[in-house]
Amino acid sequence: KFEAVRQAVASAPGVEQAGISTTWLPPMQGFVDKVEIESKPDLTGIQAGLVLTSPETFATLGVPVLQGRVFTESEMMRPAHVALVNQTFVRKFLAGTDPMGQHVRAPA
Repeated sequence: KFEAVRQAVASAPGVEQAGISTTWLPPMQGFVDKVEIESKPDLTGIQAGLVLTSPETFATLGVPVLQGRVFTESEMMRPAHVALVNQTFVRKFLAGTDPMGQHVRAPA
């Protein structure tokens, strides 16, 4: 349903691009949840702001992806989801580690 809304907005006259997100623009952080980083088992109780978003949101807002790439629609539908993390997350939790290929999960 959200994708249908995004497509309807994107096709409206004068609209160049549209994305969907569970939060407003930064500094809103979405919902906060505990996360685990597979390569850093010593870090416990980490809490991070999580935002669900469509791939188009980054370009729509002019947010550059500094490393890696934006995920695709088909990747969003897989059981093992993909994630992008911001520079603050990398500095705080992945210092000295390449963020590419890290496994971060929000335990149920």
